[in-house]
Amino acid sequence: MNHLLQPTGEVLVCFGPTWYHPLGGHLFSVFPWAHLIFSEKALIRWRSTFKTDGATRFSEVAGGLNQMTIAKFEELIAGSPLELASLELVPIKKLRHFHNRFTREFTTAVVRGAWSSEPDGEHARNSESVRCPQVRRSRVLYFPD
Repeated sequence: MNHLLQPTGEVLVCFGPTWYHPLGGHLFSVFPWAHLIFSEKALIRWRSTFKTDGATRFSEVAGGLNQMTIAKFEELIAGSPLELASLELVPIKKLRHFHNRFTREFTTAVVRGAWSSEPDGEHARNSESVRCPQVRRSRVLYFPD
């Protein structure tokens, strides 16, 4: 994404629920945290009773199930050349009083973040990947699953 951004560009990311959210398994969360209690194999077998796509892993399900945690997301963005502008962990309303740095994986409903291109913009200006120099601002919204 950094190659596609102009020096003043930014990337907006929003996703949820995260993997450790009570319903983080999406379809596989038949009750809160079911996706953490039962094995992937057991949940895929249960799913095969009403879906016939042949998926044998979460990642093979249509649309994918990336099992994204807040910690995994932070690792991904730490390795990015983009500069963090803001990161917001929106708590589950009913659990907001318990939401803190120790419980965030289990009590976060949505992750929102904004990143900007490199401060000097040098990488974006010199990149052959920049296809639309007339675009002053790029926004990417990412909604997995």
